[in-house]
Amino acid sequence: MHAALRNPVRRAACVLSAYDPPMPRKKHTQNKNQSSKRGLVRAGASLMINGISRCFGKNRKDSGRKPTKAQTSRRRRSPRKIAKSQQQLVQLARAKRSGEMVRFDARVVKTLPDDNFGDRHQRFIVAIDAPKSPIQTVLIAHNIDLAPRLPVERGSVCRFFGQYEWNEKGGLLHWTHHDPSNWREGGWIELHGKRYD
Repeated sequence: MHAALRNPVRRAACVLSAYDPPMPRKKHTQNKNQSSKRGLVRAGASLMINGISRCFGKNRKDSGRKPTKAQTSRRRRSPRKIAKSQQQLVQLARAKRSGEMVRFDARVVKTLPDDNFGDRHQRFIVAIDAPKSPIQTVLIAHNIDLAPRLPVERGSVCRFFGQYEWNEKGGLLHWTHHDPSNWREGGWIELHGKRYD
């Protein structure tokens, strides 16, 4: 099949053009009936093409398959914006500093079992995509006794605000929840536009 005919909209246009052959023009003797019929055929053809393009077009809203939350969150933030947001974290890792509150975006690369010793923590690993970063991943330890559990999966993109602790493996981010005693600034995690603190 010819490449132009693989597209259903182009195929319909080709089929419809076969029914609307060019009419020979005679000087000053064109029949008004012929021109009005021709206009009706063209209007009908354009309506059909518009209908077909809506059914088979790329922008069809109800295609049957809805994207997962991870896919929609990936679309919202480009890798360049994610890497730019990680610059403060990269500076702390380079200086091997701990105890600083930091805000950044990152993509979840692995979920881990919960840590149930003492306060319960939901754990997962995020990728650090900033160029020339001394670290590739950071462990997130989110206290689920003080804040709600996040419905994260591999590929989810989250925005974090918490306390960074440096270590040889890339570091740890904790204090991603409100402060129950109200003596310091609380942290949070945002996922799909919802803040978990």
